[in-house]
Amino acid sequence: MQADLTAEFGALPKAIDALLEALPAASKTDMEPGVELRLGKAYEQQGNAAEAEKHFLGAERTMRASHLNRVDSEDILASTGLFYSRHQKPLEAIQRFHESQRLPGQDVVNRAMLQLQVLREAVKTNAETSKQEFAAFDDLIAEVQHSTLGHGDAVVIADVQKDAKDLRERSKH
Repeated sequence: MQADLTAEFGALPKAIDALLEALPAASKTDMEPGVELRLGKAYEQQGNAAEAEKHFLGAERTMRASHLNRVDSEDILASTGLFYSRHQKPLEAIQRFHESQRLPGQDVVNRAMLQLQVLREAVKTNAETSKQEFAAFDDLIAEVQHSTLGHGDAVVIADVQKDAKDLRERSKH
């Protein structure tokens, strides 16, 4: 908590110190992945990509060991994927988004939103990867069309489809 407040008010070194101090106490508990994730985010904000990556990977490792719920696991995987996206490592990002799609209890709308993230990374790689990921997206949309969606989910899917269409058109140029 102290680390979150400190980070929010721009005192990243103090936030990092507080998190590093909390890490041994959180070790081998369900709190460890969250502490590692916060450290990864804080180090990235500070511009220290090497330390950020170390702690994002630590969050992933401890997430798997502690068997967090889907929401917390998705947060860790998405945060790590976005970190890799910002640092021009699209294949690493794709790996995290795919793992998040495979989490137990992941619904088709979340999987489609994650596949959109995958597409954003795939167009940075090569034509074959893009082709495979667009085909996977099309399969997901076919699955969505056989699902009963509430109004909010239908709006989300329409936005995802529009964004994917734009990506597909830009990737052809």
